[in-house]
Amino acid sequence: MSEAPEGPRRLPLPRWTVPVVGGVVLLVAGVALMVMWRWVDSLALADPEKKATTQLEVIKAASGIAIGGGGLFALYLAARRQRTQELELEVRHDELRNRQVELVQRDRTQEHAERTAEVTRLHAEQVAADARHDAAERRLTELYTKAAEQFGSDNVAVQLAGLYGFERLANDHPELRQTVVNVICSLLRMPAPSADDAATMSKSSQVRGAALRILQEHLTQGAGKYWAVGIDLSGARLKNLDLAGWRVEKGLFVESVFVDACDITGLSTVEELNLTGATFEGVLMATQVHIGGALALDGVKFLADVDFGGSGIVGPVSLAETTFSGFTSFAGCRFGGSARCSDSGFFGPVEFTGVTFNDAVEIRSTSFEGEVSFRGTYFEGPTRISDVTFLDEVWFNNSEFTGSTPLLAAVQFRSDAWFHGVGLSTGILFHNVWFEGAADLGDCDDAGASDVRARRVPLFQQWPTNWEESEGSDGEWRYFADNAGSRELEFAAVLWNFAQD
Repeated sequence: MSEAPEGPRRLPLPRWTVPVVGGVVLLVAGVALMVMWRWVDSLALADPEKKATTQLEVIKAASGIAIGGGGLFALYLAARRQRTQELELEVRHDELRNRQVELVQRDRTQEHAERTAEVTRLHAEQVAADARHDAAERRLTELYTKAAEQFGSDNVAVQLAGLYGFERLANDHPELRQTVVNVICSLLRMPAPSADDAATMSKSSQVRGAALRILQEHLTQGAGKYWAVGIDLSGARLKNLDLAGWRVEKGLFVESVFVDACDITGLSTVEELNLTGATFEGVLMATQVHIGGALALDGVKFLADVDFGGSGIVGPVSLAETTFSGFTSFAGCRFGGSARCSDSGFFGPVEFTGVTFNDAVEIRSTSFEGEVSFRGTYFEGPTRISDVTFLDEVWFNNSEFTGSTPLLAAVQFRSDAWFHGVGLSTGILFHNVWFEGAADLGDCDDAGASDVRARRVPLFQQWPTNWEESEGSDGEWRYFADNAGSRELEFAAVLWNFAQD
């Protein structure tokens, strides 16, 4: 650090300066007195008084010279003292400024040193962390490689050791859990050995059983070492699968085959559950299931009974070309998204009792061969049933349609149809509907005039005698009123046969 240049410094006066100056002043005054006194003596003054007065003036003049010289010297000393003080103040100010500059420079130097030390420390820590990470990664890779080698062995004991090695890896390293589950799922998707090779089949069953137990332990809600992962068992052949209480991010079972009974009671998914193209050879127990996304049942073959009772599906539900061979129940379910069923077949009784549809419902090109119950069902969105055949009784008793006006088009009721006590806040439309059995639309609560109407409704069994065509029927739509009630209730039925139409 360069020092600031020093200002001019005034040296102190020597001690002899004042006596010498005083002596010089007195000397000058004395010389002046002597010269002027002689000058006065040289004058020829006859009057002694004038001479004395002149001599007195000479003495005053000499004294004035002495006093004036002393005053000038005193004035010089005062001015010198003032200048000296100013110079001292300047010097002190410069010293203070230099000290401040020095302190600032020192702080900067200290800060730079600390910053350099911190950067050095962080770098050292990063180097150490990288070294530890590299060592951990190498160790992890070694463990994974060893587990994979064991997993691929022909020896069952070695395979199991590799499987449990994967489990330990997943427990200790959450970032590997999905990878480990994918490996386990790939094992379960592999074709089972032929039944002709009993020994190989037994070994395979042991490994598959251990894999399922690992998934059961870590994917069940409330598990001590829960893994938040998705599972993909698409194309797998699964025997007596038990997923009860599992919680997964998503479940993929595309074209899987479920041999014997399958229990997914209480299964919970954060996202979708995709069963597209799957086959259930045994009973499916799926009560109290919670699906956080979509439920895909397209092309599924249910060869035995299936029960989704009390389940909740947040996303849309799709059933296209789906086959239900036995008893089917969706009783008490809540569908948060749209529910669409097309080109499907229900060959046993179907329960939609107490279901809540929060969004659109569409059923088309579908056949129901068993009894169908929509008792107490809530349709809160648009409802459309078209190109549907009901071969057995259909019950809509005490259902509620609170969305837009529901439409039944090209629907065939080959047996009795019961709409007793249906809530019709916006009415109901029948178009080209075929009734072959009894039909009951009595006590349709909240239904007002023009709520119920129909067009081209062939009747092979006469409607109740208290129903007759209302005045004001217009075009192809026919309005019928219940004369027994206190209010006019227009209904979509004619009292004659339209078979010739």
